[in-house]
Amino acid sequence: MPARRIIWICALMAIALVMSAGLATCASLPDRQDEAAKDSLSPFVLVVPDNYHFLQTDPEWANAQMGASGGTLADFGCTLTSVSMAAANLGIETNPGALNAALSEVGGYTKRGWLKWGALEDVTGGALVTTVYGAPDGGQIDHCLMDGHYPVVKFMLDDRIQHWALVIGKTDEDWIVRDPMDDTRTRRPLGELTSAFESVRCIRPGDGS
Repeated sequence: MPARRIIWICALMAIALVMSAGLATCASLPDRQDEAAKDSLSPFVLVVPDNYHFLQTDPEWANAQMGASGGTLADFGCTLTSVSMAAANLGIETNPGALNAALSEVGGYTKRGWLKWGALEDVTGGALVTTVYGAPDGGQIDHCLMDGHYPVVKFMLDDRIQHWALVIGKTDEDWIVRDPMDDTRTRRPLGELTSAFESVRCIRPGDGS
């Protein structure tokens, strides 16, 4: 095989590896212009209690390991941090550090650091359960909110970074989210982060609540 062709193949493989690594992380988000608090948000047509905005990069738990995955909350904790906000708003005394420790103890993550949704019920004694939907659509988010529960949504940033955020309401224009990577702790329209979402989970009280 000609040397030039070998060089091109190696370069393409390296690019593929970088891209695949980016798809698995919640961190290294693209830069964006942070704005002042969204006082101009349209009136809410759906809203749930919104008393917490945890950050996965909070020094209190940023370096905590997520089970046996080798990843930290700062790097891969967007899902867990979004769920922690939902749990706290539902009256469970927890935060990302405490919930991560409980999940890590019972094997609540895959080897890649992905949350095992059923483990939330185990570590909360049934006080917290998750509805896992199939093909996502906006109606799932709306119904979850109408029931007084908390949707978490997965989407891609810049078509390369997998990310999760907590939905806390809806206006006439858009759903409103708490982003676990937004250190301004500002409520933001989902449309500022993405034009589409890939998965929806509804975090709700269980029989043990």
